[in-house]
Amino acid sequence: MLPTDQVMLTLARRTKVNLDYVYASKSTGNVFEFTQLINSMLSLVISMRAEYFSDRKPVTWEEVFKEIRSDRLAEILGDLDKGDLKLKGNEVHSKSPKLKQSKEFSELIDRLRNAFAHCCFKLFGQSEIQGLEVWNVAKEEDRLEKDKRLWEASISEAQLRAIAYLFIEYLEVTRGHEFSGR
Repeated sequence: MLPTDQVMLTLARRTKVNLDYVYASKSTGNVFEFTQLINSMLSLVISMRAEYFSDRKPVTWEEVFKEIRSDRLAEILGDLDKGDLKLKGNEVHSKSPKLKQSKEFSELIDRLRNAFAHCCFKLFGQSEIQGLEVWNVAKEEDRLEKDKRLWEASISEAQLRAIAYLFIEYLEVTRGHEFSGR
């Protein structure tokens, strides 16, 4: 195990504890759970994508689902099903003719990392944030040009939350045995 693996796994574990606390405190009205979820995703996908996915073979959705115990996967998914997490992205359309779809879990993590790192996202919802639209472009100066988008997806809060927990759980089951400290 690399020295940074301990740091990343500790960060993932603490992120899970923080998200659990924020969602448990949601009824008090004194927390902004979606903001915390976005902050957590920033931390997870930016740091850990480089650490766990950039130099390794692609990780498929099937591998992720196989690694996680079925009871834990059901808890993470809640009312969603596995297909709700496989955010391939939108298909090509006239306003975004260059769109591609992601097929693998690691590819989604990579695309989310790029979207968050380059501020290629927009929140949606009425009085409360219900989700966000995310996208990738080749050049940062094109981030507001819809016709330059290479990937885009709309993600509900429930989907983003499940992806965060799934990512943390995947890291825990595949790398947690190497470092049991908290």
